[in-house]
Amino acid sequence: MELVQKQVEMLHQMVPRANVIAALVNPSDPALGEPSTKGAQAAARALGLQIHIVQASTERDIEATFASLARLGVGALVVLPNAFFVSRRDQIAALAIRHAMPTIYFVAR
Repeated sequence: MELVQKQVEMLHQMVPRANVIAALVNPSDPALGEPSTKGAQAAARALGLQIHIVQASTERDIEATFASLARLGVGALVVLPNAFFVSRRDQIAALAIRHAMPTIYFVAR
């Protein structure tokens, strides 16, 4: 949870005009997802940001999520820690570039 809060803070520092952010969570991973979601929400509140929690558990979901961010008025995205998202990091990075969406995410090596 502390990592997620720091990511939200860093994202806000990098994109200070983004008053609305989103957190991408995998609903198939409640053990990691719920605490991370709460951490992202707490950090956003502390910074005075509005946050949308968006979910993806498949490659297609990730595509659809990025397509929906503009409709939600999202200015930046934090991808919450999850093994599936790490395995899809190339897809996430490509979509972030295509949609011009500042994005921060955890990469395990």
